[in-house]
Amino acid sequence: MSTVISIFVRIINILANLIVLLVIVDSVLTYFLSPYHPLRRTLDRIVAPMLAPIRRAIPAVGMFDFSQGFLKVSNRELHRDERQSIFWPKGQK
Repeated sequence: MSTVISIFVRIINILANLIVLLVIVDSVLTYFLSPYHPLRRTLDRIVAPMLAPIRRAIPAVGMFDFSQGFLKVSNRELHRDERQSIFWPKGQK
């Protein structure tokens, strides 16, 4: 049973890191590629559904969009809290 939980934790960790990586790559490519470039359009299709609820709750301030940063921070914090509280009993890490 411990092995199954360990594999599950690793899969969650990989997916969380992949989401953060995609958000970072998407935000960097906005400065260098046209919005109509195929790579940008593909990344936007992947990242936009994750950012849409955040953008509704936290509107852009001037020309600054904080939704990507909020997604990165919340993903990291939720992943850390989930790993500490669900999979490992208190006092074990």
